[in-house]
Order: sequence, then C-alpha cells, then structure tokens
Amino acid sequence: MTEYLPDLLKRLIAGENPAGELAQMVAEENAHYRQQLAAAQSDSSSTVLELSETPLAPASNPSKMKLTKLWTSSEIGEPGNITVVPTKDGQSRILVHDHETNWRTLVELDAAGKLVARHELPVKDDAAIALLKTVVDHEGRRWYAAGAKMGPQVFVFDEEFKLAFAYPDAPSREAQISDFALVNFRDDAPPQLCVGFWGVIGMHGVDLSGKRQWTNRAAAPILNMATSPQNEAGWRQVLAVNDQGVIVPVNGFGRDDPSAKVEGYTITQLHSANFSHDRSSAYVGMSVQANGNTLAVALSPEMSVEWDVPLPAGFHRNQIQPVTSGQLIQGGAGEWVFANADGTIGIVSDDLSFYDSFATGQRLSGVAVAPSGGIGMLLLSTPDGVTAWRPAPVLGPAAP
Repeated sequence: MTEYLPDLLKRLIAGENPAGELAQMVAEENAHYRQQLAAAQSDSSSTVLELSETPLAPASNPSKMKLTKLWTSSEIGEPGNITVVPTKDGQSRILVHDHETNWRTLVELDAAGKLVARHELPVKDDAAIALLKTVVDHEGRRWYAAGAKMGPQVFVFDEEFKLAFAYPDAPSREAQISDFALVNFRDDAPPQLCVGFWGVIGMHGVDLSGKRQWTNRAAAPILNMATSPQNEAGWRQVLAVNDQGVIVPVNGFGRDDPSAKVEGYTITQLHSANFSHDRSSAYVGMSVQANGNTLAVALSPEMSVEWDVPLPAGFHRNQIQPVTSGQLIQGGAGEWVFANADGTIGIVSDDLSFYDSFATGQRLSGVAVAPSGGIGMLLLSTPDGVTAWRPAPVLGPAAP
C-alpha cells in the first residue's frame, strides 16, 4: 500500500479514474485479445477464436503488375516500422526502427536507400519505441511522437530528435497506452498530442509543453485512433475506436460528437487515408469476422461503406502498422496497401479499379509508401532488411 496508494491518490487528484488491479487485468487481456483473438459480432451465435501463429504463404509474384526492385538496405539489423517524412525539396527521409540491439534506435535512409544517420533516441534504457507519428506545426516546425502499443509513456521530440517531454511524466502500470497521435486540429493552431488508453482513462489531449489540456472518456476503453480530414470550417477531429467497434469523434477541446458504428461490421482498427488529392475513401477500417476472416472496409468521411475486400486471416505478433496508402500506380486513383500476417501484400486502388497481391515469403515488420519521381515506392521491412519496390500494372484493371 505504501507504494500503490500515493500513486493512486496522485492520479485521483489529477482528475483521472484508475481502477487498480482490475485495470491491469483488463489491459493484459486486451493486449492478448488484439493480437490473437477474433472479435465476434454481438449476436448470441458468435464465437471468439484463438489462433495459432499464422503460417507464411509461399513467395509468389503479383498477377496484374510488375514489381521492380529498386534497392535493399542491410544497414538495419532488425527493421521494424517505417515512417516516411517529406522534405521541403520534394525528397523523402525514410526513418526505420532498428530493434537489433535496443528499442530506441531510428535509422535514417535517403530515397536511394543510403544510410544518412542513426538516431539514438534520448529516452530511458528500458523504454520501448516501436511506433512513430509526426506532424508539422503552424510555424513549420516538425514534431515526432514515439512509443509502443500497451507501453506506459509516449515521448515527444523536436525536429532534431531532442526530447521535449514524456507523457505521462510519471508512468503507472494502470495507464497502458493503446494508441497515440499528433493532431493538427486546425492548421493555424499548435498541434496536440492525443493519447488513448486501455481501461477507464479514455483519451487525453496534451499541448506541446507536456501539459494535459483535457480528458475524454466517451470511447473508453480505446483500441485505436485515426485523424479525420478537414471539414468545411477547417477543423479536424481525432476518431477513437473502442472495444465494441464504436467510433467516437473528439475535437480539439476534448468534446465528443455523436458516435458511429459501421452497420454490418465490427471495426477494430481505423486508418486514415494519406492521399495528396481528394478521395472517396477517407478511412479504411479492419473488421475481424467471427470465423477469423478479415475484411478491409473503405469508409467515406461520413462513415458510409464504399467497398470491402477480404484479406488473409491471421494476426501479426509484432507492432507493425499494417495499413498505409499513397500514390503507387502512375495515373491511378491512389492505392491502399495491406501488409498481412502471412507475409502477403495486398494493393487496392481507392476507386476499386485495381487489385493485386503477392507473397514475400517472409514475416513483415514494416510497410510504407514513399513518393519518388511523381509516383511511389513500396517499402517493406523483413528479416532481410528494408527493400524498395516500384510497382507498375501490366494488365487491365480487375476488381477483387
């Protein structure tokens, strides 16, 4: 009690609502749930299936496009997630997590795959950095937020990777972070760090000095978060997905709008589009069916279903961000890219005019799209390193 009670009182005085050992138990169950269990629909006949490790599909080539290997970097011993940062001169900084010796290193590559720098993040030795989010503020400065799923803290860095602050400043075992985002709620205002927690804590909005500005518990417990496009008034929202598949929009003042549930689907993850042009699909949601099958569901800004496509069943056992988007096919509508647990890559155009897939034959640990000469490179992290591919269609379009 001498160790636990002061921490509990501090959190209660701060306006939080920790639930002690119950929250810890639920957090542990959720970590297992998110990686290994199928979320069933709410009817009485639904079941939840525990799956063994997903077997790898044998390596295979795509059927409707040609893949040209541009380069492979072996500078990263154990590559993880990939973050592509556009530069002012139209090039790209490619930041890759390297987990070979620790979980605090970012390796920077240029667009040709050459090593630029290694960034040892100035965090404590037992910190785990697996995810990186970035945003440019209203004054043109870039910020980074880094952490891990179910980790105790998020770390915010300036554009030189100097530590600005950690949130929460005093980590607690009850406050496990399920997701986080740096959000420009308006282009003319400073961004905020939004932190989603598993359990009863909900979401916190934090300014760039590390001070909490608001708390919202409407979506608790939170599984995943995405950022909306700008509305007509120039505002964005952060969308939180809870454990019931309910999507709760929250604005920059911490107030929530009416929640949404996608009819016919239980959404467990929501991913924002990253296209440079207007798009019909503002988001893709991942829906795991009762039989273990997975659907990718394209959603409009109003959360209406544009299309869905089946993906291979299975669950990643690492912290890969499995969905990304960008301009991969020259002249195309923009593409969604899905990194699947069986080592396959699915590529689907935003207007569903093109669909193809191929199998790498390896475990995937990172995926990204980087602009290159007006079109995109597909970047993949595998045990062999980071490889850049240039896809080009060779046959007419075909729907899945």
